[in-house]
Amino acid sequence: MSARPFVPAQRGRRPLILGILALLAIAAALSLPSMGPASAGPLPTPTPKPPEFNAVAKIITDPQDLIEGPMSRGRLGDYLLANSEIQVVIQKPERSLMVVGTFGGQILDADLVRQPGDPERDAFEEWALGINLENTAHYTAVTVINDGSDGQPAVIRATGVDDLLDVINPSSQVAEFGFPAPAAFDDTDLPVEFTTDYILAPNDHFVRVESTVRNIDPVNPVNTFITEFLSGSGLTEPFHPGYGFGEPLLTSACALCNFVAWSGKGEAAGVSYGYIHDIPSSTTFNTNGVTIPLLGESVALALIGLASSNYTIAPNGGEVTVTRYFAVGEDVGSIVDIRNQILGLSTGVIQGTVTRGGLPVAGADVAVLGDPLDGPGTDKNVVSHYLTDASGQYAGTLTPGDYTLQAHVDGHLAATPDPAAVAVTAGNTTVQNFTIPVSGRVRVTVTDETNSAIAAKVSLVGFDPYVDPGNFQDFLGIVDNRTAIFGDIFADAPPYGLSQVVFVDQTGDSGEFFIEPGDYHVVVSHGTEYSIFEQGITVAAGNLTTVNAQIARVIDTTGFISGDFHVHALASPDGEVTNEERVISMLAEGVDFFISTDHQFQTDYAPVIASLGVGNLISTAVSAENTTPDYGHFIGWPRTIDPAQTNNGALDWAQAAPAGQDFPSFGNFMMPPADIFANLAADPGVDTVHINHMDTFFGPDGLAIDTGLVPPQHFADGASKRLDPAIANLFDDGFTALEVWQGTSRNNILSRFIGRNLGDWFNLINQGIVRTGYAVSDTHRAIATQSGFPRTYVASPTDDPGALAAIADTLSTNVNARRVLSLLRRVSSVGRSRPS
Repeated sequence: MSARPFVPAQRGRRPLILGILALLAIAAALSLPSMGPASAGPLPTPTPKPPEFNAVAKIITDPQDLIEGPMSRGRLGDYLLANSEIQVVIQKPERSLMVVGTFGGQILDADLVRQPGDPERDAFEEWALGINLENTAHYTAVTVINDGSDGQPAVIRATGVDDLLDVINPSSQVAEFGFPAPAAFDDTDLPVEFTTDYILAPNDHFVRVESTVRNIDPVNPVNTFITEFLSGSGLTEPFHPGYGFGEPLLTSACALCNFVAWSGKGEAAGVSYGYIHDIPSSTTFNTNGVTIPLLGESVALALIGLASSNYTIAPNGGEVTVTRYFAVGEDVGSIVDIRNQILGLSTGVIQGTVTRGGLPVAGADVAVLGDPLDGPGTDKNVVSHYLTDASGQYAGTLTPGDYTLQAHVDGHLAATPDPAAVAVTAGNTTVQNFTIPVSGRVRVTVTDETNSAIAAKVSLVGFDPYVDPGNFQDFLGIVDNRTAIFGDIFADAPPYGLSQVVFVDQTGDSGEFFIEPGDYHVVVSHGTEYSIFEQGITVAAGNLTTVNAQIARVIDTTGFISGDFHVHALASPDGEVTNEERVISMLAEGVDFFISTDHQFQTDYAPVIASLGVGNLISTAVSAENTTPDYGHFIGWPRTIDPAQTNNGALDWAQAAPAGQDFPSFGNFMMPPADIFANLAADPGVDTVHINHMDTFFGPDGLAIDTGLVPPQHFADGASKRLDPAIANLFDDGFTALEVWQGTSRNNILSRFIGRNLGDWFNLINQGIVRTGYAVSDTHRAIATQSGFPRTYVASPTDDPGALAAIADTLSTNVNARRVLSLLRRVSSVGRSRPS
């Protein structure tokens, strides 16, 4: 990062969490000895500033005080913390089932303070405090303690009690692997109260977060763990010190493994977030887009009962306070700078410029690697990462030592030097420049049989000449942590043999894109109904290679429209594409109609479709995936948007309870399948209610339903899944469709579709429970899991894709009446798509 002059602020207008946890037990072999919890010392008193530079804390009553961006969730009545550098929204107390937050009182939106003409780019999802492994803070009040007008730090306080974090149930999932969780940590109400202060000093790039847990039991101490649940978003790439980019299943402790960063990409480029602490021996694990640190202990050992609770809170008002920091920066390196500042570490400066052909390169990756012996046991010790600014420059602070730097730009060969060895000394500046080699460029235009432009997918078959070096950690040959140096290559990496994939929008023009010099085979496609185009090309450095592709419709689907009825994007914590990218990928794959099914969030694609100008080419309907932690996932469509709710009106299948009583011990249970089906069907209009990836409902990890019995009968322990044990049969036939075929991976086809789902589906049919069988993609990405494959064709009174949103109820009726056909694309040797 280059230093930027301060400009006074001028404010503009402004979503299966845990899995395979038993494997985490081997973390003990690599964990450092526990040193017990600790907190950072007090921060220096900030230098007084003129009133216009004060920090601010207030209730948001003006829409201009909301933070805009792709993940903006704030509403009027939420709370704003802002100073000259950063702005953060604290959600007001409210129940809104989303990713990891349910009750409000938490950080919801955040960005740097932007100047006029520089759009805001909030890309942060949620942060929820955890306690006792399965509980969270149910904040019932949020108050401005100091509005900052006195020049001192602005403070917002949230207070409340504990309740279950409904979207997770670690104890039941650990039990599936033969490790019954200790009863003390299984859906157990604690006699505690919470106070969390969000403290922002003038000119700081971080919010100091102090959470106090108070024991209100007059006699007994509380022994517990304290953890966090953090969701960046699909527009950020998670970075763990030592590991680099990606989601290591679990991390080991190390001396400077005291932060997690999320670096913005795409429309969120130029913003980053950091979770920082100074609590030794803390570890994290990651799953489905959520990062879960356990403070001062191995989370794996805690879950299976091999770690003692490391916080003891004395009775009768005893307290424990933990201090963490929420940082907002520009890239990972800026988060490291903030960490160094907070902890008062001795540092030197590393800086340089990245050029190509003598010109600066913006957005180049510069990775910093340290001594592996100082890391968490990974093959490489990835210490930091920078993105160059518009002038091709990067800069940041590092603790003194010897480092190796590498630079890279996608679509280019290795930079020079590769690598660069540097030494950083305290108080001094080290300069390291890099040169990126000139690469080749490709442009593809696509037309149909009428010579009209058409959206398409362009696949460049070949082997990438420069692959991210990657990072690796082996845990006793059982768990492999695979992460990356330059970016989260595992988020949506092309399969082996594809060098690059580009989605072309309705203009039929890919524009120029970089690719390393070499020989490639270009394949252009538009889904199941069209032929493919193929051409070999040789890409030379410094040259532009142009491909003019033409494809044609080869299958007549008159009377049917192609649909995908299980689709994720940005609002899902494990979704890796923006809403715009999702629409374009569907256009490129020839999908006529799809529904939004983000986890616990109802996404409306209509504004995106309108902004892209493709309302005549594709239609959508609104829904959400109701993702219970234990007994299945369910979708109802079309649904009605409720913009007054933070999750746009997604169903609250966890069911609200009085504060502090959201536990089965108080007689409060999650919504059983029968009630979920009934609530989804009750939405106005005709609704399709379907069971997602049906094995998670019928199978042994769901409700263990024997479909050979008449009627089908569940055999799972409902109480362990937070369902009312008084319900004699949790099977209910109030659904209209099932996902029989989901996804195109070998496991999904052989194990799930053929090995289980077909048998359960036929068993239901044989006893008269005849329900529509779907084929859906369940795509969370664009390349690794394709949009619209497999897909379902639905009978329709019109073949006009732009008219389908208006007849969503008719399409739903036809699905329920089984007027459907499912297809998966095969590409024949002569290059024509054919049904399978």
